[in-house]
Amino acid sequence: MNLELSNREVEYIETCKTFASSYLADNFKRYDEENCFAEDVHEEAFNCGILNAAIPTELGGKGISHIALAEAGMVMAQTCAPITFSMGFNHGTMRPILMFGNEGQKQKYIKTFVEQRRYISWCMTEPDVSGTNLFGIEATATKTSSGWLVRGVKCMIGNGTRSDLFLVLARTIEAGEFVGLSIFIVPKQPGVTVSVNNRKLGFHALPTPTIQFDVEIPEDNVLGGVGFGVDVLMDSLDYMRFGGGIILVGLCKGSLNDIKQFTTTRHVYGGLLSEKSHIQINVGTLIARALSVELLLKQVATILDGGGRCPQESTSLKLLGSALAQDMTAEAVQIAGWRGIDDDYPMQKRYRDARQATIYEGTNEVLAMNLFNQFLEPGN
Repeated sequence: MNLELSNREVEYIETCKTFASSYLADNFKRYDEENCFAEDVHEEAFNCGILNAAIPTELGGKGISHIALAEAGMVMAQTCAPITFSMGFNHGTMRPILMFGNEGQKQKYIKTFVEQRRYISWCMTEPDVSGTNLFGIEATATKTSSGWLVRGVKCMIGNGTRSDLFLVLARTIEAGEFVGLSIFIVPKQPGVTVSVNNRKLGFHALPTPTIQFDVEIPEDNVLGGVGFGVDVLMDSLDYMRFGGGIILVGLCKGSLNDIKQFTTTRHVYGGLLSEKSHIQINVGTLIARALSVELLLKQVATILDGGGRCPQESTSLKLLGSALAQDMTAEAVQIAGWRGIDDDYPMQKRYRDARQATIYEGTNEVLAMNLFNQFLEPGN
């Protein structure tokens, strides 16, 4: 793995550390309680040059490596995983435009959005169709004389209340015939109805509304070509799971900080809690798992920096990382006793956020099935 960082990247990580310990630490609890997009945190992050850092410089970003992005993201996710996730969300939603879009689409929907602090959301999951059954979606895009009529309902749309653009996965209909799945670029406009943010178990600062589409868009707002939605989708999911892995490792590191702080100051039965063998064994095992997942994250980042694909590695990262985050935060809650479930302490929030991570971007069960099916493919 190439872990060398440029001076500019080291400075970027230090900026993120300062931001996390000051502005993010001072504001994250309010947005968890208010269940809304952390507008002023994003504004401050934009002013500090933190957002969209891995986007190429020619499109308005900083062009930092994925290794540097991972290091910086882990630092901030230790303080607040959901806000960090929402701040990095555009990396995943701009990825399909960057990889499959034409030059006009890149300039209009990446460069302009980076410079103006605007947001893009992926629209895959539907209320009446399992989120893991993307090939069974019901949303349609029907060819018209002047473009495409996009109709359907999508739910759990990350950053959806704040986004100005949506990438919509839909069944493509031409001349009355189904011609495959395609990705459509749909700007926010009349005919795009966004609900208020729903309340979830965790990740409150990442809004996930339901969105209804009944809108006609221009003919050239297809991303990657008609019927190529699966190719775009698979690449994007690999990349988004890398982003999810960053957040999960940071969440685990934050939970370990909670455990260390509590066990080294809490006296029980004539000694510190950190001196008890069962604490040492349980937490030591979690530390070993955390190190393994972090190394896998850095391997995925290295593959991405080399321009490669990493479906197995990124799927494994999300699967192992979310399982670890759930176990790690549960252990922290249990060790802390009543403090672990008290809102004045951070353990319960991390636990809520971690529990949700085993579901988004593919449930752990589906990820395991995907890995097994890849294992059965010839040559593996």
